[in-house]
Amino acid sequence: MQEPLLGQRREVLDVLHPDLGSVQGLKTMGLPVRLLRTEYGHGAAAPRLGEPNAAIYGDWLGADAQTLAAWREAGVT
Repeated sequence: MQEPLLGQRREVLDVLHPDLGSVQGLKTMGLPVRLLRTEYGHGAAAPRLGEPNAAIYGDWLGADAQTLAAWREAGVT
């Protein structure tokens, strides 16, 4: 993970923590295969606990805004 060539080839990438920003030593594996004209990266950080709830409960399960508000008020996360 510390080998400079891995960083240059973007096979090991720094990860930005959603709350803490850049954290020394927080790394992830990139794509080890090199393809012509391809951007390398690892996407976004995983969502925080409860962050995608509105999309899941609303879009996927069909709960309306009023139901979501009632659930939030009841402590459903």
